[in-house]
Amino acid sequence: MRFFKIFLILALLLCPIIGSAQYFKVALDPSNADPLPSIMIIPASANTLMTDGTSQVATLVTGDSVGVFNASGVCYGSAKWVTGSSLGITIYGKSATPAPDSGGFADNEVFYLKIKHGGVVYTSVKVIYASSFLSTDGTTLVTSYTDGKYHANSFYYVVSIGIQKSVTITGYLHGMYNATTGVHALNAVSLELRYNAGTTTTLPTSTLLSRKAAIMNSNGTVTVDFGDVVDGNYWVVLRAAGYLPLGTTVKITLSGTTPATYNFTDASTKVAGAGNAVLQLGTPASGPWYARAGDLNGDCAILSPTDYTAYFKKSLGRNVASFYPALTTLTNDVLILPSKNVAITLKLHGLAGTTHKQVAATVELRDGSLKGNLISVRPGLIDANGVLTIDFGGVADGNYYICVRAAGYLPCGSTSAITLSSTSTATYNFTDASSKAAGGTNDLIQQVVPGPWYVRAGEFNFDAAILSPTDYTLLFKKSLGRNIAPQVPAP
Repeated sequence: MRFFKIFLILALLLCPIIGSAQYFKVALDPSNADPLPSIMIIPASANTLMTDGTSQVATLVTGDSVGVFNASGVCYGSAKWVTGSSLGITIYGKSATPAPDSGGFADNEVFYLKIKHGGVVYTSVKVIYASSFLSTDGTTLVTSYTDGKYHANSFYYVVSIGIQKSVTITGYLHGMYNATTGVHALNAVSLELRYNAGTTTTLPTSTLLSRKAAIMNSNGTVTVDFGDVVDGNYWVVLRAAGYLPLGTTVKITLSGTTPATYNFTDASTKVAGAGNAVLQLGTPASGPWYARAGDLNGDCAILSPTDYTAYFKKSLGRNVASFYPALTTLTNDVLILPSKNVAITLKLHGLAGTTHKQVAATVELRDGSLKGNLISVRPGLIDANGVLTIDFGGVADGNYYICVRAAGYLPCGSTSAITLSSTSTATYNFTDASSKAAGGTNDLIQQVVPGPWYVRAGEFNFDAAILSPTDYTLLFKKSLGRNIAPQVPAP
């Protein structure tokens, strides 16, 4: 009776096609005369589409079978797919008073799906369930379980069903992997699957088919599911920000039956480009191969000699001509850049009393003059003493001009260069003379004479005149579509 009622509900909901002569045979003993069934509904819209680069094909086609199995591989539910129709699968549970070995799922028992498609049985099936769905009356909300466990007299409404096709790539990023401990820093990467549309079958002539983002885990591997792509042979490219892409030298076989693997670390010949994208460490070089950092010096030549001295490149709309020095050390295969600190003393008008309010600011390092090439820009925090300390580790030793920027204040540039070095901390003080700022008294204001010089607030009253008299009375402006005039008394 229970079976009849729940089956009737299903028929009223979706009128699914439940086929006969199933490929997967339900192993329900006749002694289980009163099983506790549940229903899995797979609407036509849940059928996942796969691509081969030119067209899309469905995961399920007419005649395919879907089976529901326990951990031992015993089937307790099966139905045959008909394209364009919704499918209902009766999942059998144990009888309320079961005879020994009568079969069926126990309550809260995990179940697994298999798909028979094109003469192949796929066991790695990925399913996404909805937590509820509307019945055909358009108003009744029916609860759907999402945990992949059996619950008697219940429903499972499938949002998406497909075949999992995993690719696992091993690739170490230079500076991110500690060979002594075997631990790789977690890193965001992407994997590309590429195919050849024409007669030329090489990686450089390939076309992007699918790209997936993932996290490289602590053992330097990344696993991605390309279930949206048909079985076949494909090139794989590993990309990580700041590193040269690593491309396979052979195509990997993507399959829903066997996970694909590829290891970039065990030989330079595993990497496209004659191994130019990887390097070994040590003297003499030995051990695993690491992905190189890319065109860091911005000379548009990948892996030119000066690239080896650079670790990161900051691109602000143009090439940046500073190189990280060759003076670096490797400790447990982790790149250590020597610190090169600059301590800047300044006071922001309205924020500096007995102690200075802690305020975020950025410091620009410029080459040759204050209007020279931007070498690096780094954030920091002005401390209670009005000192902003920035580490420019990785920038070559030399003389540079600095410019400090804080929100709501005029930028403050130095009138002389500071000497950047790994052996001593460079200092600059904007507070002891107006001549220390590039704009003089246009940038600095003396609150009490004699006394320190403060960085001026900017153009707050929007009268199109920088540092007009009324600007001095405004410390902050809140723009909510109009000017707001709360005033701070002029000193």
